Formats: sequence, C-alpha cells, structure tokens
Amino acid sequence: MAEGTLPDGMAMDSLLEESGALSAAEKLYASNPEDLQRFRFLGYPRLATLQQDGIIQAMIGALCEGMTRKWCKLNGDAQAVNATEDALEKFAVADNLLWAVETCGYQGGCLLFIDMGVNDDPEELATELTLDPAKIPRGGFKGFRQVEPFCVAPAPYQAIDPLAADYFKPTHWYVHGRRVHRSRFLYFAWNTPPVLLRPAYNFFGIPLPQVVLPY
Repeated sequence: MAEGTLPDGMAMDSLLEESGALSAAEKLYASNPEDLQRFRFLGYPRLATLQQDGIIQAMIGALCEGMTRKWCKLNGDAQAVNATEDALEKFAVADNLLWAVETCGYQGGCLLFIDMGVNDDPEELATELTLDPAKIPRGGFKGFRQVEPFCVAPAPYQAIDPLAADYFKPTHWYVHGRRVHRSRFLYFAWNTPPVLLRPAYNFFGIPLPQVVLPY
C-alpha cells in the first residue's frame, strides 16, 4: 500500500494483532511451503506492471466492457427520469462503474468515495453516512472519487465471532492516515478469497492477473 496510508506509528501487522487474527494467512502459507510462492498475493506494484500487458488488457477489457455496455433503462415519470439521467451523466456514474469493474479485474477490488464535501473534517469522515438531511444536505453531494486499493488499509476489524454481521468486515478504512467509515464508500471486489486469506488481500478480491499468470 502507499506510504502514509496508515496513521503514523501504525503498521499493517499491528492491525492484525489488534484484530485477533494475527497473520492467519501467513500461518496458512507456512503450513504448506510449496504454496508460498504460487499463491501469495502479488502486491499492487507487480499488478500495476502486469496491467500494461496486452493480453491481460484484452482479457479484462473485453470482460468489463461486456458487463457495462448496455447500461440501464429508466422508467417512470418523465420529469423524474430526465432528472435522474441528467444526474447519472453529471456524476459520470457509467464511467465510474466501468473503472470500478476494471480495477476489480486488475487489482482485486476498489472503492468509490461518496464525496459530501467533508474531506477536511476527520471527525465527520469517521461517522456513518446516513439518509439524514444533516448528513446529506441538498446540493451536498460533490461526486464519486475513485480510490485504488493501494491507497487504503482496513482499520482494526472484528475477527472473533463468526456469527456477528461484521466478522472480517472492516467498519472503517484508513485513507492516507484518515479514518473513514465504510458507509462513505461503494465497495467493489471480485473473486473474494476465503476468510483466512482476506487480510493478505487487503480485504478485496483475488486479482485476475494473478489467477491467469501461471497459464
């Protein structure tokens, strides 16, 4: 992940320790040394390099364009439909979704930040974004901001009770030192790994280049 993603004095291993899931993924790898290199997460710098490969581009590009080509058709009151279509175009929703599925393919996942104009308020960023006029005032939405996974890290997460709704699901993300509630993001991930491996993949999915690289 990018330097400065976590607050000063905190490293990813400290997050794992605080969560109670201390390097579960590394312990799993260590139990089978032959798998250590074959199935270990490639890392975002390596994935960024592979994104330049023409064959990988063709594969992921064709898949993602096919997923988003038809877009959607709105029905209902003409005035409401027109207003909604104008908003979808203004905030580049189709382009953002295409970027999201492509980034999922190349890097395993990503986030779209719901920009409510409070980026300079760390206390507000850490709170839940609810359907409340105080949280979402008229005209307050500024647009979606594309956040690649190397820019974020999970805050300490619940890894004790598998019966809980937030088991291995971070409630907050660190974004260059700022703690942001998960409700302020649209979360995207493909090919989600088993629970034991989720910390190793930064709580996103297994990137497609890593899957096809052996072939």
